[in-house]
Amino acid sequence: MLIKNFTYRILAIIGAVCFGLSLFGLSMSFYNTDNLKVIQILQAVLVFILPAVFCAVFFSEKPFSFLSLQKTSAKNYLFAAMFAFSALPAINFFAWLNAQMRLPKFLNSLELWMRTMEEELMKVTEQMLAVDTLGGLAINLVVIALLTALCEELFFRGLLQKTLSERMNIHAAIWVTAFIFSAIHVQFYGFLPRMLLGAAFGYMAVWSGSLWLPILAHFINNAVGVIAFYIVRKQNITFDIENVGAENSWYLGLIFVPICIYFLLKISIKYQVSSSE
Repeated sequence: MLIKNFTYRILAIIGAVCFGLSLFGLSMSFYNTDNLKVIQILQAVLVFILPAVFCAVFFSEKPFSFLSLQKTSAKNYLFAAMFAFSALPAINFFAWLNAQMRLPKFLNSLELWMRTMEEELMKVTEQMLAVDTLGGLAINLVVIALLTALCEELFFRGLLQKTLSERMNIHAAIWVTAFIFSAIHVQFYGFLPRMLLGAAFGYMAVWSGSLWLPILAHFINNAVGVIAFYIVRKQNITFDIENVGAENSWYLGLIFVPICIYFLLKISIKYQVSSSE
């Protein structure tokens, strides 16, 4: 029996995520591993992919169509890729702006906690990225770049945004989803650029009718970071790709903002807001 009621659908999503988290917790207890990549894979599958597929099956007679897993035109893939590459300095610009955030003095303890959390998560990320072989790089590209892009887009743009759009204005659904997408990463000093990127992925999915575009753009964004970290570590150089468009080159970030918007707007609009499903 399909779940048609909006409230029940939201409850089903929450329930599926909680169930996935329970399975993730059990698997961590069973395997007792500290391998960060294994943890990443289990989390991706159990907390994001499983709930997305489960809910789609119970929300629609055509779950793949519900998740927008249909193809789109070749030019749209090109525009999505061009957006992803041109977005890098723009993302760095907004990340730099976000990093300037300062809380009032009476919230000093909260700010200290936020910065500590940011540093700890950065250390974990660097641990995962720290490989010295091409084989290790390939694994990182699959686990950190591809799997992350696939699981997060399936859940956030494929399931959550699509569900919210049944009750909300489509723009509201995109931005609420982008807010949640950024918030779950618990990286406060990267909140703004991640939310903006999430919104861009949302518009890609809506305007093209295909989830493969945000998956591609998300993958490219992740992959560039993975490859850049590998090269910098391997060659022992000081270049930091995250500084392109930030601080001393902030003007590059501003220049690329309208370029990003241009490529995003070039994606054809085929999506019907009022779905019959």
